[in-house]
Parts: sequence; C-alpha cells; structure tokens
Amino acid sequence: MKITAPISRVEEIEILAAAGADEFYCSVVPESWTSTFKTSAVSRRALATLAEYNGLEEAVTEAPRVGTE
Repeated sequence: MKITAPISRVEEIEILAAAGADEFYCSVVPESWTSTFKTSAVSRRALATLAEYNGLEEAVTEAPRVGTE
C-alpha cells in the first residue's frame, strides 16, 4: 500500500516523505485566478493547492529526489 499526501508548498515534500509518504498530489490555482474571481473554488483540494505553475515544476523535480535518499 502506498501513502499519498497532499502538498500546498514544495517544502512539504521532504517532510512528508520522511514521515512515510510515497506519492503526492496537488492542484494549481494561480494567484491571478484567485484575485480575479475572489475564490480558489476551481479546485476541490483547498489544502493541496499550489499558487504557481513553477511550483508544480519544482514539486515534480523534488519528489523523486527525496524518494531516493
């Protein structure tokens, strides 16, 4: 069984991996969306939302790195 954990910040990946998480999930809701529509309701994962696409790129790079330590 794999443990899947939500992330809201890239920094959480290392902490959650150390605690036993095998996989991570998130959505991306850009700040421009939130400021334009006054909500992040586009995502059902309010606690697993990155604010920028470059954060998603960082997460994709970071997750395999912490999995190999």
